[in-house]
Amino acid sequence: MLGLTFALLIGVIVVIYNPQLIKAPLENYLSGVAGYPINLNGGLELKVGSKIEVIITGAKVSAPPWSRQPNLINLDYLKLVVAAGSLFEDTVILDSLQVDGLQLNLETGPDGSSNWTRVRPKPAKSIDGKNPTRVVFNSIQVTSTDLRYFSEKKSIEHDLHIAVLNQHQQDDGMLHIELEGDYEDKKINYSGSIGTYENLLKGSNVAYSGSGRFGLLKISGSGLIDDLIRPRHPQFSIKIEGPEIDKITTVFGFDDLGSGPLSLNAAGNKVNDHYEANVDGDIGDISISVSAQASSILELDDLDLKLGEYKIQLGKGPKLHNGIESIENKLNTKNFWRLRIGVDNRKEDNRIPGEAYVLQNFTANEQERINKVFEQISHELIDRF
Repeated sequence: MLGLTFALLIGVIVVIYNPQLIKAPLENYLSGVAGYPINLNGGLELKVGSKIEVIITGAKVSAPPWSRQPNLINLDYLKLVVAAGSLFEDTVILDSLQVDGLQLNLETGPDGSSNWTRVRPKPAKSIDGKNPTRVVFNSIQVTSTDLRYFSEKKSIEHDLHIAVLNQHQQDDGMLHIELEGDYEDKKINYSGSIGTYENLLKGSNVAYSGSGRFGLLKISGSGLIDDLIRPRHPQFSIKIEGPEIDKITTVFGFDDLGSGPLSLNAAGNKVNDHYEANVDGDIGDISISVSAQASSILELDDLDLKLGEYKIQLGKGPKLHNGIESIENKLNTKNFWRLRIGVDNRKEDNRIPGEAYVLQNFTANEQERINKVFEQISHELIDRF
């Protein structure tokens, strides 16, 4: 036993003073976990103490052969500082993360396949009934980063450049975020907070507030999200302001909307036993005022198709659907065909809650309409495939 302990100690000392020895095994391990070939072409430094420092330079993640760019990820520099003692706890504390010179190239091919969804790692599972390990970032700094997206099928390309992104946890548990950069040559900046961190980890009762600019537009907002995965009654207030509308249409390439300022206000909140959302303001010469009510925001997603309507889509569908999510997890991809058929036939003066409505039987007239839709869908599927 003493000999084994001594050998392990010697091994740890060797790795600390010469981390390049674990470079190849680490590349193999990371490639296996991520499902992508990962190469640490540059340096790898490791410092061990009460805090563990890991520095990686020149890392690359390969892209599929059909991609325009040879690499999905190029990374010049990454420094990660971890509280060593937290590695043996339920919550791992990452004191700081510094990233510089990151380039992320996302692409979709002509068949709709993407270069980032080849293999999806399995979600963490609890051991002996314990909750999976949580990770807390106290500070994040990202500089000189480019996020690019290209779709060959749709012939579109987007480029987001992040000059500086700073995030740190405040004493009250809120995460403060500062962002400077540009999107398609339009300057962007943002300053705000979200949290608390504990609520983010739980995925419920997450508060946020912030303001910023996107080109000529000034945007501010605040709110409280009751559930990050399946929000039912999120509270929000958003304000969008701009100069003369003709200046905005020129910059963004919109159709002429006349003259006058841009001022829009949107809000949503639970009122008594239902959810209300409204948008009002002015867009140039046009004044708008729109409001909607539902038992919860989920109803707006689950019943957005009227009776007799349908959609056939590849890789797209309801944002929140446990059944679809389960299929995606089993197939390790979102790129499969989905058929959605509308069932909403409620009257405006009798809009019962969606969760109760979908459990009712079709009327004879509704069943006849559904049968006609099935026939129409079958012909379209035969013609398409």
